[in-house]
Amino acid sequence: MDIKRESVIVRNEESIDTGFKTRFMHGLGGKYRNVPVIFALILIIAAFSIVEPTYLSARNINNLSIQIVNITIGGLGLFMVILVGKIDLSIASMAVACTTIAATLNVIWGWNIVISVAIALLSGCFFGCMHGLIITKTKMPAFIVTLAASMIYNGLILLILPTTMQISISGTPIEVITAFFLPPVWSYLIVVIFACIIFLLSFQRFWQAKRYNPECSLFKMAIMPFIITVAICSFMVFVFNLHRGLNLAVLIMFVLIAAIHYLLTQTKLGVHMYAIGGNEDAVRRTGINVDKRIIINFMIAGSIFAFNGLVLASRVRSVSAESVSPDLMGNAVAAAVLGGASLRGGVGRPVGVLIGGLIIGSMINGLHLIGASQAVRSIAIGTIVIIAIFFDSVIIKLSKADR
Repeated sequence: MDIKRESVIVRNEESIDTGFKTRFMHGLGGKYRNVPVIFALILIIAAFSIVEPTYLSARNINNLSIQIVNITIGGLGLFMVILVGKIDLSIASMAVACTTIAATLNVIWGWNIVISVAIALLSGCFFGCMHGLIITKTKMPAFIVTLAASMIYNGLILLILPTTMQISISGTPIEVITAFFLPPVWSYLIVVIFACIIFLLSFQRFWQAKRYNPECSLFKMAIMPFIITVAICSFMVFVFNLHRGLNLAVLIMFVLIAAIHYLLTQTKLGVHMYAIGGNEDAVRRTGINVDKRIIINFMIAGSIFAFNGLVLASRVRSVSAESVSPDLMGNAVAAAVLGGASLRGGVGRPVGVLIGGLIIGSMINGLHLIGASQAVRSIAIGTIVIIAIFFDSVIIKLSKADR
């Protein structure tokens, strides 16, 4: 009798352990996917702030915020492609090609800046559309198509650039993207507007949930997100205002993150994108036009890459063939993967890409402050990417094994 009772106890303990492990792995692969990354970010900031006291100064934080714009926006564009289980290796060359078009139209030909930028963004959208069409209609691997496309864009850059192989944008409206800082009053007004939008969206979600669950809490679903948003954004703006203020490029980055988040979480298209990345064949069997949605993802990504090129040109004040840097591609991949995007598709959030961009930007900024060489910085970022991909594979395998 005692032996039976002990065996029952052992089986119960094993079931509890297995259940906890399953929930833990599923949580780590789902809504808690960014928790380890946030802890890593805190450790990185703490380590560099101890080694270099100026790391957390208002001046350096403001500089860091501008530095992560390129990383995060590039990661967002790549995230849109990874979400449906694809990849795009033409990030850097496409971004510079579109920027070269804008700079040529505005600086050399004297076209209006709005028209020039619009054509550049439409060019990125067109290039992305061509990537999507070729990949979906021919079933060629995405990395082969986009790798070949990057070579084409490199040639296009050389054809468009003048004989000097460089176009200066100093003093042009393109320079304003990273050179303009908002006055403090504008910054706080934007915080209020953004918080109100968050409240309205949260209240809408609460009202929809209340139909199926009358006990859902208004405070948890609408009021608390509003308070947290106001607190975090107000603190960020306060820190930015200690040195120059909120940069226009940083503001655009946050708006872009919010827009993509809304697209992916509040629209039918966003639901389809996650479903395609999770199981493309199953989505096809439901009658959904998968190819069309993949093409749309590539078009959105192309436009984001084009804008990222404009931000890069604004920072360096010029456009040239040398702007096609491997770091632009590597940092975007690192931001997307560290932010929780799985290379198998169907997983991740735009906010996670921002966290990934913060990690990469913090590492680059901190290593630069302590005097580390370019070689050391490249090795560090590459190592982080490999570790992130490794843990992504481990989490997926373990979560599948527990099902």
